[in-house]
Amino acid sequence: MSRWPLSLLLALSFAGAGRAQLDCDKPIVPLGDVCSGATLTHCFTLVNRGAAELVIGEVRTECGCTVPKLETRHLQPGAQTTLGLIVNTLTQAAGPQSWPVRLQYHCGDQEGELLVALTGTIIPTVSVEPAALGIYTETGVRREITLLDRRSEPFGVRVVYTTSPKLTAVQGEPRRDADGHALYTIHLTVAPDFPEGRHEETLFIYTTDVDFRELKVPVTVIKKQHRTVSATPESITLTAAKGQPIPSSLIRLRGPDDVAMEIERVEADHPAIRCTWAPEPNNMATVKIAYDRSKIDGDGLRTAVHIHIAKPAPQTLTIPISCTLR
Repeated sequence: MSRWPLSLLLALSFAGAGRAQLDCDKPIVPLGDVCSGATLTHCFTLVNRGAAELVIGEVRTECGCTVPKLETRHLQPGAQTTLGLIVNTLTQAAGPQSWPVRLQYHCGDQEGELLVALTGTIIPTVSVEPAALGIYTETGVRREITLLDRRSEPFGVRVVYTTSPKLTAVQGEPRRDADGHALYTIHLTVAPDFPEGRHEETLFIYTTDVDFRELKVPVTVIKKQHRTVSATPESITLTAAKGQPIPSSLIRLRGPDDVAMEIERVEADHPAIRCTWAPEPNNMATVKIAYDRSKIDGDGLRTAVHIHIAKPAPQTLTIPISCTLR
């Protein structure tokens, strides 16, 4: 999505077309008024006007609301291909908008770029809040998305679902806002066992209106490891002089208040490291790390210690260790 003026888009597209051989007879397509929530589709015809084979490389859009599909990337002289565009307008702001696509290509030693775009004015009819949902959590959590239909004859919501079985969607009871518009709330629940890491998911909303049959809302879930025990320090860096022993290191662990801590085992990735641990009062424990210099080759080591905790909840803390020998 872009708010570039039409005159600038035209200038850029003509400049790109003049540098090399890839051409589009109608690179800028004005669509006029576009009802928000409707899915836009269009096909651009691209032609190789040069005398040698042309190869299209990167096809770049400005946001995830625009999905391009290129029929073929290799074009002989005079050959043509089709670039299809699908635009999700549900997440678009009201007013003038454009959806540009840049195509990088080369023909022999010559490189070029062609800009094509759809333009239109978004008329707010169907909208979603938030337009794109980001969820950052360590555990299970619940969020809401609100769908608004401002038309006098609103659609009904038939089915809602997501692309992940660990992210469930449930439709709430329909209601009206202060202006009498149809309002739908969709509840999204991230399961406690949702996989760790960053996940790009999609909420699909199917309605009774053929013009708004399928609505898509991007949902980003970032699941961080839930840690009930903290370690101090979180990493160890030390230096030892030649001929001198390496001093041992201490890691202090703290758990939740009033919950006893139990360490199942402590593992080291390097044979030069030996670990012991002991419980302490007030939901704490200490891990002692000893080093055997005779088992370290070279001028140091880069390794880690893994502390496997059984209580108050199973988890593993990894402590990076960097040791330099001088």
